[in-house]
Amino acid sequence: MDRGVVPTDRMIREGIVLIVDDEPMICEEISEFLTLKGFRNDHVTSAADAIEMLERRPVSVVFTDIDMPGAMNGIGLAHWVHKHRPDTRVILTSGKFPWISASSPIARVPFMPKPVSLDKLVTVLRPLVREAEAAFAAVDSGLERRVAVG
Repeated sequence: MDRGVVPTDRMIREGIVLIVDDEPMICEEISEFLTLKGFRNDHVTSAADAIEMLERRPVSVVFTDIDMPGAMNGIGLAHWVHKHRPDTRVILTSGKFPWISASSPIARVPFMPKPVSLDKLVTVLRPLVREAEAAFAAVDSGLERRVAVG
């Protein structure tokens, strides 16, 4: 998981990306590339492990495979994130194109077909990380105001 990389100021500004894929080699490849591009990241191999991590610490973006074994797949994880961590952004990936209802709360979640172009992933990630970090900052700012007033 955490690979002992000492975060730089740039990495801290970039937030944390959580990679979720049941294939550990894919997780490692993506993780290594994102680290080289300045992203702090971690990876897990199931939706259940992702939820456990999301309950312990803030994550800016979850990049998740759709097809995973277990009680919850990537679409289920995206729904969980939307409901429980609305400031966290999600990107879905799969070798198959998913059908998602236009009325679903995750209908606008970005989708990247496998095999994923790592350069394109970085291009998609950067604005999503910025959005999530801005949302986190707004929540933090609101909490600070309430503490100061209260």
